[in-house]
Amino acid sequence: MDIWLPRGGLVPECAGAAGHPKKFEFGVDLHGFGGEYLFMDYQICDLAPSDIGAAVRLLEALRAVSDSAPIEIAQFISDVNTGAVVVVALANGALVGLASARVAGDGAWTQLVAISPEWRHRGIGSALARGLEDRLLHVGVRKISALLGPGEVGERAFLNRGFTATEGMVLYEKCLSLEPGDVRVIDKWGGQILDGELWDLAAGSPISWANESISTTLFLAP
Repeated sequence: MDIWLPRGGLVPECAGAAGHPKKFEFGVDLHGFGGEYLFMDYQICDLAPSDIGAAVRLLEALRAVSDSAPIEIAQFISDVNTGAVVVVALANGALVGLASARVAGDGAWTQLVAISPEWRHRGIGSALARGLEDRLLHVGVRKISALLGPGEVGERAFLNRGFTATEGMVLYEKCLSLEPGDVRVIDKWGGQILDGELWDLAAGSPISWANESISTTLFLAP
């Protein structure tokens, strides 16, 4: 059972550390007020600025856990700074889970679901998904998508919340070989980035043409 309260609580004595309300030992359903889902031994609420350090430590710890999705902490920080919707699970004042999503129009992509191994299989994943849904609904989102590998944390939670799996899709990715600093140097000096075929063409061109081109233009192969 849960109670739904705005951050800081409906009554002053409910306010806890770091702006989070204290845990309630009872459950009442008060949907529509906007704020935190409070459970018997954990609560779901919006990410507060004071939570970011704990969130990063949780993500760092989960990198070594096999069933956690690949975690890019720098991307998480960037998402937070650019307005991503993030909800967290707190237990006894400690951050034990989080979920984040980026909004694009009336759709949202779930970027991350992370739960401490000691707090799994207690319904936290479903509670995070529920909290995320509510926040997204109130910013105009009508469709939420998530990309997870089989058995990854969050899979069961999304199924419990009524998400449907689309089978047979293939994810295509490519890591670009140049670092941002390299590209800035090229742009600064008016250089060009040659595709592999063009680089081979330049390499096989007459020496006089190649020397003239290279003396006036900075080229870099990807």
